[in-house]
Amino acid sequence: QSYGRPFVIPGVARDSVLLLAVAAADRAMALDRGLAAAWLAQGFVSRQVDPTDLAPASRSIRRALSIDSTAADGWSMLALGLAESGEHDEAFRAWRRAVTTGPSYPEGLAFFGLGHYWRRQYDSAMRWADSAIAVDPGYLLGWTAVASTALEQGNHARAAAAYEAARRLST
Repeated sequence: QSYGRPFVIPGVARDSVLLLAVAAADRAMALDRGLAAAWLAQGFVSRQVDPTDLAPASRSIRRALSIDSTAADGWSMLALGLAESGEHDEAFRAWRRAVTTGPSYPEGLAFFGLGHYWRRQYDSAMRWADSAIAVDPGYLLGWTAVASTALEQGNHARAAAAYEAARRLST
């Protein structure tokens, strides 16, 4: 998590965090290959190590979901990889599964909103982005999704307010 979101770990240089993430994922796999969270960690780390080859990450994420199909973060990770691979319909099905299995998972809600945004379905995008900030008012991605969508809808006041909220939340 620290690598995925640039959290500061006291005493650890930022450029060392990926090595620690790889070691943690390897350790999780060594301890219990039947644990969905271990496979999700492996999938996340695989994406970071080689973002040009999504196949290893996809295999790990799919394995995690075969163990625990209620892992909203797994469905969201799978959806993002599918979207990046151009498999947009499959990505939407995975995002729908993420928000169905994890209705309080703000990242899934925000990315589902962004998926609609990318398709220029701004009413749907706003509904999901609003859901993300309703679940977690401190969630930066939710605010930026609201702001971007409001801008596309021509609601400049709402966009400015949402961007200001995002600015206050960020460093």
